[in-house]
Amino acid sequence: MNPERKQTTPDFDIEDYVDTPYYSLLHQLPNTLATRHIKFAEAKQMNEHETMNYLTSIIEARHEAMIQYEISDEQLAKLSNEEKEEFFKQLQSTILNNPDNYLGTGVTAKVKKYQLSAEDLFFDLAIKYIVTPTPTTLTAEQEHNAISEIERLRTIEEAELIHPKRSKYIRVPHPYFFLHTEKIDSYGMEFIDGYTMKQIFKQLAPQEYLKQICKSSLISLSEKERNGYIERFFKTMHEICLHGDIKPKNIMLSRDGVIYIIDFGQSKMIHNIPAGNNERIENLKSDEIKSTQIIIQIALQKAIEMIRIAD
Repeated sequence: MNPERKQTTPDFDIEDYVDTPYYSLLHQLPNTLATRHIKFAEAKQMNEHETMNYLTSIIEARHEAMIQYEISDEQLAKLSNEEKEEFFKQLQSTILNNPDNYLGTGVTAKVKKYQLSAEDLFFDLAIKYIVTPTPTTLTAEQEHNAISEIERLRTIEEAELIHPKRSKYIRVPHPYFFLHTEKIDSYGMEFIDGYTMKQIFKQLAPQEYLKQICKSSLISLSEKERNGYIERFFKTMHEICLHGDIKPKNIMLSRDGVIYIIDFGQSKMIHNIPAGNNERIENLKSDEIKSTQIIIQIALQKAIEMIRIAD
């Protein structure tokens, strides 16, 4: 046994190991586990190198056990378990260590663009994520709302897929997966090649994008037809949830003229709303439909106007 090794006592103090090479490893374990594993290492008379390897293996095993994921996309689900684990490890590393490719920041989460490259799959994702929160940065309710979003997107998409009058003009982003680890909660969804209505209103969208919008089939629809598609979509969505935060920032328009309703972090499931609020709920539903119709109409008019001025 290493004569410099300090013996543990019933009252374990991690600072007794400050001069050892595995001090930082002990800090990565809860106190009870650090106590148990350092006692085991000492009982087995492990040297410093063996102790470091042992503690590292424990930490890695804990991290793997804490990784939970659920895949919604059929193509991604076909990857082998090893490929999935490698993909999620790379994803977590990129999110935590790469400062580039920010798409936006909200109250509860941040969004980054991520290029998926696994087997024969190559496409861009939008990754919405929450780095492990503290009580001062994020309430439990906010965290719950944010990580529930993937389930709502999936439920709405499934309802749309089976609807006999499904519209090609309005939808939610396709959900790919949900990932939970000790360090991060995140989910991957379809990357939308477009801009928000807020960006269009503030004239932040480029001319070439606006020209593509003006050539899309969405622009050729009459206002009545367009409003009808929006209303039909929301009626399907409202059987599942209220969006709760319809505004220009949460409506996107892709280059090929598809309206996307995004950011369901504040949404409320219909079945969770207390009984006796029927009139209020119907008013909220109506407000979401009308607000979206007005926002889209103004944005399209703005796009046409800006193209005319530029020409």
